Amino acid sequence: MSELSGERQRGPVGQTRSIGLSILWAVLTVGIYCIIWTYKTQEEIKRYSGNGIGGVLGLVIYILISPVTFFIVPSEIRYMYEELDGQPLQPVDFFLRKLAKESHLIGRGNLQWPL
Repeated sequence: MSELSGERQRGPVGQTRSIGLSILWAVLTVGIYCIIWTYKTQEEIKRYSGNGIGGVLGLVIYILISPVTFFIVPSEIRYMYEELDGQPLQPVDFFLRKLAKESHLIGRGNLQWPL
């Protein structure tokens, strides 16, 4: 039924990971956690949106040429947001909206957007 309306089924939402704890685990495990994080993140994106390279291929890319991962993950997240909103997402706009949503310093989370 959702196929007819043009809306795709989505998979389960991925697990939110703390940035501070991720950095701590990466340091404590001497980089092994980075491999686990890469696999899980790529796999969750693939499972949720149906797009992306997936966990295994993402892990192979990370092991062979890890700097490429720094561009692949944000790109897949961008496409996922564009698919949800139906409009292109500019990186600066995304950053400002995220900052406004999570920051209590800027207008207690309310930021006025120009029309």
